[in-house]
Amino acid sequence: MEVFITDTSFWIDLHDGNIPFLPFTLPCTWAITDFALIELSNRHPDLSQNIFSRGLKIETLSPELVQEIFEIIASLQTSGKKLRSISATDISSFVLARKINAALITSDAPLRKFASSHGVVVHGTLWVMEKFIDTKNLSVEHGIEVLRRMLSSNSRLPVEECEKLIKKWSKLAGRRK
Repeated sequence: MEVFITDTSFWIDLHDGNIPFLPFTLPCTWAITDFALIELSNRHPDLSQNIFSRGLKIETLSPELVQEIFEIIASLQTSGKKLRSISATDISSFVLARKINAALITSDAPLRKFASSHGVVVHGTLWVMEKFIDTKNLSVEHGIEVLRRMLSSNSRLPVEECEKLIKKWSKLAGRRK
């Protein structure tokens, strides 16, 4: 079964869209690092507990992976790259995805760019939303409502891509009537 490593932004997007449990309808395993779970628990304690009870797998990072996080941070600092937009928690998701050769699910643009530039397959919340539609776990009409809720919650989702997806789904919804 395919495993997806998630970061905090993904679960916050789903929470904002009022569909935090929908990923568990797909035939895959959802995982999060212990670093990211702590961040999510601090922001949304009820959400983290509820998704854990639905089957979210928590991955405790080994000392070697924690060391790797700090090495990456040090490398970024010495290379002069800005760290303000990529945190140790973000890097924890990256190192785990790379270690187990899993795709990383995030709507955090700096993390997406960093991970993909280092050979990790990256997908975003919109990609997962399309999977919900493709598998009929979410209707296009409801998908449009969910995306609009996410956008109105100041998410990190790319507005232009969301609007394209809403337009695409609106056309699909019109054909079904």
